[in-house]
Formats: sequence, structure tokens, C-alpha cells
Amino acid sequence: MLGKVLDSDIIDKSEGGTDEASNLRAICSVCNEGASNLTLPRPSDLKLLAQIRRATGSSQLEVLKWLINKFPKQAGEIIRDNEFKPGK
Repeated sequence: MLGKVLDSDIIDKSEGGTDEASNLRAICSVCNEGASNLTLPRPSDLKLLAQIRRATGSSQLEVLKWLINKFPKQAGEIIRDNEFKPGK
């Protein structure tokens, strides 16, 4: 039986996922049935850092902006305490 192709969340919205393109995958409607809140295992921190290091500069800046917005207090403390050393 063939189903329609749907956009499906990689990380379900109930688990904190978004509608951004990076969180969507194409999946057939038959495969999507019963996949409620089924998520892929999270990659390790080391793998995520490696992916960020290989990303373009503009993508790296988007990650930085997201982190600053998510952790504004900690970002301010790091900058204020001069813990941030460019090039590290």
C-alpha cells in the first residue's frame, strides 16, 4: 500500500521540536502512522560540535545567536568575565 508523502517532525513538537526545515523530514503517511513521538537518538555533544565546526560561517553565527538567546544570562557572564577567548 502506498501512502502520501508528508512532512514529519524529527523531534516532535511535544518534545520541543519546531517547524523549521532542519527539524522536518519526508515520510509516507503509512510509515507515519503509529510514529507518534518517535524520535531519533540525540547525537553526542562531540558530534554536534564537529558539525558546527564544519558548517559555514553564517550557519555558525545562527547557532551562536540561538545560544545567546537561549542562555542570555550565561552569555553575558562569559563575555563580562572575559571567559570568551576568540580562536579557542
